[in-house]
Amino acid sequence: MSVRELRLRPGEVWAQLGSEDVVLTSNGKTIALLTGIREDDLWDALDALRRARALVALDRIHRHSARQGTERLTDEEIEAEIRAARGHPAAAYPLPLVLPDPDDAVFLEAALASGADAVITGNSNDYPPERCHGMRVMTPARFIQWWGEAAQG
Repeated sequence: MSVRELRLRPGEVWAQLGSEDVVLTSNGKTIALLTGIREDDLWDALDALRRARALVALDRIHRHSARQGTERLTDEEIEAEIRAARGHPAAAYPLPLVLPDPDDAVFLEAALASGADAVITGNSNDYPPERCHGMRVMTPARFIQWWGEAAQG
């Protein structure tokens, strides 16, 4: 169903959501999936959707790894890469702003100094965007989704 059709005939969509999902398009491109849920299932449905998105992103990462040939790295090769990376530490520098948890500053400093794409943390509240000097801060689930999108191209 197009966005235009949704705008012109919303009642049809609401009726359809009782029995099936609706794929929403704009200019012929898929942009959303509308699915009917019961109010008391909202949080469970959102949780399931987020887990499914993370699994799809992880699958993309696995396929990308297979195309690159990196899925065949042994545990020893992975450990060697980690040791090599640790052998070339980036010089951290002090931050002019303080984070809510001062113990987290070292992770942000290391990410900034090393040119990392993001800080991955389960506690993103400790990294307010205005204090992160442009560094992305992501939850592990969001990182997997982002990585999958990047791998897809």
